[in-house]
Amino acid sequence: MLRILNSLQFRLLLIFVVLVGLLVAWNVTNVQSIERLDKSGEHIELASLQRSNAYLLSSLTQRLTAAEEETQQATIENFITQTIANVDEIQNVLRSGNAETERIDNPAVLTLLDEVDAEWIDYRSNLQEFLNAPDEERGSYLASIDQRSVTFFTFSDRLVGALQALQGQNRASDQWIYNVVLTVGIVTTLFVMALIIQIAYTVRDLGRQLQIFADGDLETRARTYNIRELNNIGQVFNHMADRLQSLIGNLNERVKEATAELSDQVKEAQSARETAEKSDQVKSAFLASMSHELRTPLNAVINLTKFVAQGDLGPVNEDQRDTLMESVDSARHLLSLINDVLDMSKIESGSLNLFVQDNINVATIISFAISTARTLIGVKPVEIYTNIAPGLPRMRGDEQRIRQILLNILANAVKFTEKGHIEVRATKEDDRIIIAIADTGPGIPKEDHAAVFEPFKQTDSGLRKGGGTGLGMPITKNLVEIHGGQLWLESESGKGSTFFVALPIRSNELVPVI
Repeated sequence: MLRILNSLQFRLLLIFVVLVGLLVAWNVTNVQSIERLDKSGEHIELASLQRSNAYLLSSLTQRLTAAEEETQQATIENFITQTIANVDEIQNVLRSGNAETERIDNPAVLTLLDEVDAEWIDYRSNLQEFLNAPDEERGSYLASIDQRSVTFFTFSDRLVGALQALQGQNRASDQWIYNVVLTVGIVTTLFVMALIIQIAYTVRDLGRQLQIFADGDLETRARTYNIRELNNIGQVFNHMADRLQSLIGNLNERVKEATAELSDQVKEAQSARETAEKSDQVKSAFLASMSHELRTPLNAVINLTKFVAQGDLGPVNEDQRDTLMESVDSARHLLSLINDVLDMSKIESGSLNLFVQDNINVATIISFAISTARTLIGVKPVEIYTNIAPGLPRMRGDEQRIRQILLNILANAVKFTEKGHIEVRATKEDDRIIIAIADTGPGIPKEDHAAVFEPFKQTDSGLRKGGGTGLGMPITKNLVEIHGGQLWLESESGKGSTFFVALPIRSNELVPVI
């Protein structure tokens, strides 16, 4: 048995088998990993579509109530009916699977799916009652529909989070397999290197002994080698001198020490690189996971506090109501900060997806953003003026994200403008819509312009104002660029600031969801 193990032919065959096994294991693992990620990605996409459908149905019911023409009402009713059917179909696919998607078998995810199903049954029933009601009574259903829309969105969002967590577990499992295959590959490579070094050294040593023997030193002796084929040759020189044997032994020890030292250095470098990569992955995963996990209970805190403040759980006095509403405002501010962190982590990992639609009315989005901004002014002597060019074309993009872009810039303008005015201008230039938001605030020194768009950095005036995470403008800049647009500012200290948003009217890079 020992003779077989010492055979060079056996060692080469063993190396070949190990390498082939590694290649097969790598390919099989890679194919299975891709299939699992594709299937989990389809589940996440379907669950995300349910969140969008929740708000779409709420929006459609409001539009139907406001519609006056029968043709328009019939169109919207058909759209609502179709969307309800789409939600039913997606729930069935998530529950039972189809030709492209396997059914979900994770117990935790199935529990969340049951909760989404239960909430959807109530939501759908409410929608059917709304559709069957006379036109003059439909308005009374809007509040309950809006509330169920938010609840259905929340449950769907939790389902998305659970699916994403499951996907992360699958990735971690695949990564473990990859690490095992990589480790075995490294060990095999080191074994091959050691074998090559051993063969090279033995041949060289035998050559030396041959030369010494040829020079007439008949007392030279060959050592016993671990490789059987070469050892058979070395048996010819089994009468080597003790002194020569000692020198060769010392040389062998030095080679082994150098090889061991080099191997340790390679392993240390590999370990340092893997540690750095894992640290970056853990950071992004921690930010995304914690932001999501905090957002769900915080929404519940906001809603429950509002219920108490409104007297739904019993009478409250004015002082109690004011205190509760202050808690709601603080919770909303915290939710905004968490949303910023979640958006930034998605942007850094490249996983931020847009809900793209055609025919977005930019003028309506601007009006909504301005109305929201006016509520933030409070008692400050600040006016908001608009200069919107008539006939702005409808554009393609994510309506919610475009609204977020404008609200972020307007909120900053209101925050830093103590008196004076804020002006919002919108024009069409070539194939772009240019929106400029100018304020009469303290302005930004030119040397601080770059810091405005860097994550977690704030200018001196921003630090004096306090609050925020330093992510608002970096997120805004990334959202604009994801739409294929540009964001820049013009400002000097003491002369106010103007932020410019240039968005393409119809970017071919954006594909509509519907």
